[in-house]
Amino acid sequence: MALIPSELHFDEPNLSYEETVLFMVANYQYLTTCVAFSIAKPFRKPIWTNYGFLFCIVFLFIFDAVCVFAPGESKVATIFNLNSFKTEDGTSHYSYRYWIVLGIVLNSILTYVAEKFIINVVTKRCDA
Repeated sequence: MALIPSELHFDEPNLSYEETVLFMVANYQYLTTCVAFSIAKPFRKPIWTNYGFLFCIVFLFIFDAVCVFAPGESKVATIFNLNSFKTEDGTSHYSYRYWIVLGIVLNSILTYVAEKFIINVVTKRCDA
């Protein structure tokens, strides 16, 4: 699906695969950042003691999973203008979603580990 610049309209959504993948990954990055930042100062309590925050994290995690795994023709995909992974001949490529999930999981693990074991240790040494 080639985009022709003269046919683009800024008042209508211009769907692209890059936009879809960015939406899927960015949602999880926001969640991971919230969880990773909750382990350092001033949030010393465990995450499960803040019921409102925990509910929001779990709800948004489930909702983001629906966005990633919902078929391209679903209501969620339509509302958020998510592109379905199909070729011009109509062949669906659902396996791309597994690669996206792998990237999300690796990014989430690296973000949490960096905050827990690198940033937290460095800030404790600087505070001392």
